[in-house]
Amino acid sequence: MSGPGVRGREYRTWGKAAGRWAPATGPPEAMRIYCAHQRSGFVAGGKRALAEELALDRRRKWLEANKGAIAACNDSVEKSGVFSDGRRILSRRVSEFVGIRVRRIMDDGLWIPDWQPGPVRPVLDDEVCHVWRVDLEQVVVRLAGDGVPVDGDLGPGASSLSAEELDRRARFVFERHRRWFLAARTALRGVLGAYLGLDAAAVPIVAPLHGRPTLAAGAQASGGPLDFNLSHSDALALIAVTRRAPLGVDVELVRPMNDALALAQRHYVGDEIARVAAVEGAARDRAFFTCWTRKEAVLKSTGAGLSVAPSTIRVGATPEPLRLVFEDPAGAEALRVVSFAVRADALGACAVAPRVRVEGMFDYGT
Repeated sequence: MSGPGVRGREYRTWGKAAGRWAPATGPPEAMRIYCAHQRSGFVAGGKRALAEELALDRRRKWLEANKGAIAACNDSVEKSGVFSDGRRILSRRVSEFVGIRVRRIMDDGLWIPDWQPGPVRPVLDDEVCHVWRVDLEQVVVRLAGDGVPVDGDLGPGASSLSAEELDRRARFVFERHRRWFLAARTALRGVLGAYLGLDAAAVPIVAPLHGRPTLAAGAQASGGPLDFNLSHSDALALIAVTRRAPLGVDVELVRPMNDALALAQRHYVGDEIARVAAVEGAARDRAFFTCWTRKEAVLKSTGAGLSVAPSTIRVGATPEPLRLVFEDPAGAEALRVVSFAVRADALGACAVAPRVRVEGMFDYGT
């Protein structure tokens, strides 16, 4: 026999140093699979690789033998974003071994994204959602440095906002709200312009009286259509961008809520109310806003917003990713809801199509 395989009961494999086929040693089943794999000609990273079933068997045996280490790692500061029945199961070390993407997780299971500086020309895959974090006061400072009268009346051409957006800005009673609106819409146009290859002022946003803003027909990025959504809480904003609708995003600053349980009993359902009732103090505030951001993201993804009672949908008051079917006036929508930390004092949530991954977490203007 001149190639890999069996001579009698002897398994043979290629010896690189010797430059010839030689008897192989090891468990017979492993060698059988290994030799079969060599015959296939499969190469990974320049080296002969074990067959997939052998690799999986080794992983299973390793995990079984290291149950105690895995349990200990689950109590460490940094945990992965892999969930099984709502429980964290793999640490960074274990997840790296089995080739699973690592995410940092807080004690309550909330994902802590690794926020990165925003790219100048972002590349958006078909089944990915990007989220941009925006400090609106920093945007205000930059606008003022560019000579934009952020605290005064804005005439045509003084900013990238459209006439309709300027009219909406003028309706706010408090000056800080006018500043934040200007900053949020400027950032939105800047983000969309990066995908479209356009100046912020040239981004054609259509904002119907009732419903979600969209890009004008024909104004699409290379690679396909864009859907987007904007949310802000005081001077903190999130902008979500994807190619596959539906899409909704929400952000809320976590603050003391003396009436959190009463509000939950009015707007939440079943296990959501139970979750808020089961904890107290700061933990109750986080549970309340975890559920609220998820409901807002789902409702915004349909364009219905709070015209639909939050108590009519169940999204959960814990941050595990959730799939659901939401019955909106336009029909059933299949959605996936993902919760994450925006800052130490703020929570966010995204509602996306079931196959869309929420990744690519960027800081605007950095």
